[in-house]
Amino acid sequence: MLRRLIVPLHGFLGSLLAFTSIVSFLILGAVFLLFRIPQLEDEIRARTEASARELAFRIELQMLSQQKHLNLLVAALKHHDEPADLLQKTVGNGEIFRALYLLSPEGDVLKAGLPPSYAHLTDEVLGSDLSGSQLFRDARSQTQAVWSDRYLSSLTGLIAVGVALPVNGQQFLLAEISLDYLLSILDYDSSQSVRSIWVLDQRGELLADTENIRRVGGLNLYNSPLLSAVLKGETLPLNFRLDGRHYYVGGAKSPVLGWSFIAREPAGWEY
Repeated sequence: MLRRLIVPLHGFLGSLLAFTSIVSFLILGAVFLLFRIPQLEDEIRARTEASARELAFRIELQMLSQQKHLNLLVAALKHHDEPADLLQKTVGNGEIFRALYLLSPEGDVLKAGLPPSYAHLTDEVLGSDLSGSQLFRDARSQTQAVWSDRYLSSLTGLIAVGVALPVNGQQFLLAEISLDYLLSILDYDSSQSVRSIWVLDQRGELLADTENIRRVGGLNLYNSPLLSAVLKGETLPLNFRLDGRHYYVGGAKSPVLGWSFIAREPAGWEY
């Protein structure tokens, strides 16, 4: 009889020990998650914020480098008899500059420099009227370089980055920078492939997206509290929802270019 009682007692004690262990692990896990998850969220937000600031600095530095290149070109155009040759040499193979135009005070293309793949369109481009371009209108009211918002290439019809500079106070140099070049700067660290970057102009139009280039031209965040916080230098929302997914976000603004940079990482169970 005693032996029969000992066997069930061993089983009961074993079950009780297992149950106690499970409950202890659950309690410890709950306490860990309760305190650790907010810490992880703060760390991720700080990391995305740092990524956005770093990228804003990197893009600004690279674009200002190209602007200096164009400033040298403007200086050379003032003293060169063959501006078309200078434009062509500066464009080269089109890796950075997709097209260069020397415009009249009225916005007509006087000279053009195009990469080899578009050289056959030179005659069609000459004489084109670009006076309707917002970039040209902005350049006419400025005495220094002007960077574009979302810019539609007059050569390819695709979205590009535009910059315009005055030449002699009469003519204007308009440059189209390849979007691929901008994306190559954005793809600065392949080890951070989870992290995605948006580049937005002052009107909230998407200039570049490292996650999905097809969003470019189809996404506008002008009325989003996310962009509003970046522009005002305020604290960004805790997370952002897009296409049914939640993201941790961090933002920064380039006062020189007028663009905003938003870094994001998946939030919740996806992370």
